[in-house]
Amino acid sequence: MSRSSDFPFVSIVVAVKNEAAKLPGVIEQLIGQDYPPDKFEVIIIDNDSTDETLAILHAAADQHSNLHIFTTLTEDTPFHHKKAALAIGIRAAHGEIILTTDADCILGNKWVRTMASYFTDEVGIVVGFSAIRYRDWFTRIQAFDYLQLMAAAQGSINLGFAWACSGQNWAFRKILFEKAGGYMLLRDRIGGDDSLFMQVMQKRTRTKVVFAGEESAWVQTEPVAEAGRFLRQRIRWASEANYMHNLNRVFFAVVLATFLANLVPLVYLVLWLAGLLPVYPLAMAVVLKLNGEGFLAAKTVRIYRKPELMKSFFAWFCLQMPYIVFMGIMSFWGNNLGWGKNR
Repeated sequence: MSRSSDFPFVSIVVAVKNEAAKLPGVIEQLIGQDYPPDKFEVIIIDNDSTDETLAILHAAADQHSNLHIFTTLTEDTPFHHKKAALAIGIRAAHGEIILTTDADCILGNKWVRTMASYFTDEVGIVVGFSAIRYRDWFTRIQAFDYLQLMAAAQGSINLGFAWACSGQNWAFRKILFEKAGGYMLLRDRIGGDDSLFMQVMQKRTRTKVVFAGEESAWVQTEPVAEAGRFLRQRIRWASEANYMHNLNRVFFAVVLATFLANLVPLVYLVLWLAGLLPVYPLAMAVVLKLNGEGFLAAKTVRIYRKPELMKSFFAWFCLQMPYIVFMGIMSFWGNNLGWGKNR
């Protein structure tokens, strides 16, 4: 695909909540980007933090002229949670391109340069790759699962069906944000600032979406260490997929098919244990599923050069059926959960 050698003005917009421990590191990475200093700005918006986040931000802004700080404590916005902070930052942004990430992400110094290079004249949205760092079996399974989600996002975009992205690493033209009406259609959703909003933007502007596959555009994010926080996070994500029928019915059909493909074997298992059905069809279906998903998983870890994650495949495979069914059911309540540290 064609790439641009221009240097459009980029506004990096980051919403934070109770991230005092992570801020010094991420600010250093953001300010230290290999991009013309007069061609980018960093906008960080505090979302009602209760720790030292705001004080750290103001101290950093005193040292860096292109770092701008806002807070939902004093700024007026019709939104809530993360979208409130992001809307404030985007409204204040001077950039032609809005680029977002999170405070717990690790960025290379060519991240802005590489993401910006994908914005040719016809491109309005660039989706970047992000990966979860891992240390133990729990975080390794998270990393493996997230890698499959990112591979699916890249594959669908490359086929011309832009279905999903992550707020940890995506960019869009500010003018398209405004033409799409900002977050107004999603104002009652707790999330929706990435994948759902990308659907809104596509429907209302018909812009082209591309995936930034170059490694210098990749970011890494920290895993969720506690099981409770992990479940709340994934239930929020599932609630967005549940809402997708309002925006992209084809994608929602894929989500529904995935739910049913994992529900049916579990129902069959219960009926077999009750002696109502023979075991052979269930065994055959599980073997076929194991081989098919194993083939795709092996290809994914090879493409992203993370072969060690394949060690988590069998545990992930055994857990994913009850996990997906549980998330599908709980998605109806996901919009009631909060976001940010300690949520």
